[in-house]
Amino acid sequence: EVPLKLKTMLMTMNKHELWDIKAYSESLGVSFRFDSMLNAGLDGSRMPLALRLPPEEIVQFDLADADRLEKLQQFCERFLGISAGRNYLYVCGAGVQLFHIDPYGRLSICMMSRVPDYDLRQGAFRKGWREFLRQVRYQKPRGDYQCNQCELLSLCGQCPAWARMEYGDPEKPVAFLCRVAHLRAEQLGFTEHLQEKSD
Repeated sequence: EVPLKLKTMLMTMNKHELWDIKAYSESLGVSFRFDSMLNAGLDGSRMPLALRLPPEEIVQFDLADADRLEKLQQFCERFLGISAGRNYLYVCGAGVQLFHIDPYGRLSICMMSRVPDYDLRQGAFRKGWREFLRQVRYQKPRGDYQCNQCELLSLCGQCPAWARMEYGDPEKPVAFLCRVAHLRAEQLGFTEHLQEKSD
């Protein structure tokens, strides 16, 4: 038996249906979750952003779902501040716990971060994993990268892939993510972790 889970992206076009979708899933005995963090296209297209909810509305949906709110609270208690002070661009599990291979045999550090890539038609996976991805994973910022000093980084989701898709610059802080993180921390009572970052 294969366990079934349902997920939907929360957008302007379906936000009015969210609780009905959740109720329907629960009536079937199926686990359900929603994701409100809509990113730009892999090619940098801004079209998906027209469907993205504003940060204030995203946090209101967080607060309205008791299960989600409890999980956010537990996540904050466990992870806030852990990533702060790491002088690398990538602080997630990319290149350590996961990788991505596209239909053309190009290996990259994760599904969202496709640049740079390693051509598996020209080289062995072992070399790609042990050498190429390691170099990508442990890149250090070129300039004054504020995000890896922020205690809200784990709650924010800032990463080189998001920044590249949003702005074309893997080191530019994504204002949308930052705003959501600050609002969530404020609503959850983690105000001691709030740190203002300049644009």
